[in-house]
Order: sequence, then C-alpha cells, then structure tokens
Amino acid sequence: IYLLEYVDNVEKPLNAIDYYQALAKELNFDSPEKIKKFQQKMDIPDDGIFGPQTLAAYRKLNFGARQ
Repeated sequence: IYLLEYVDNVEKPLNAIDYYQALAKELNFDSPEKIKKFQQKMDIPDDGIFGPQTLAAYRKLNFGARQ
C-alpha cells in the first residue's frame, strides 16, 4: 500500500512503514509547527508541544524502525 501523502523532504510515495519512519526522522523538537504537523499525522491533539502523547507516538515509530 502506498500513501498519497508526502513527507516534506521526501519526493516519492512511500509505503506506510517508510512514511511514518520518515515523518519521525524529520520531526524538529524546536519547531512547534513541525511538532503540530507530526501530531496531526499521528492523530493526536495538535498543540505544538512535545508532551507525553507526542513522545509516546515518536517512541512507537522509532521502536518500529529498529525491528
């Protein structure tokens, strides 16, 4: 399955695993806008703050990248 959405710095469609791993890699902890975008893509409240829900989503993606 390929996604029609693109990660900002990736030019081609990605399968679901590659898409979310690329999304996690481009997350900038100093940018509330990037954090908001990540939160929206992960379907968690998009407040632009790297809090517990965002951390859990980020860890889940990074854990999946190591498997």
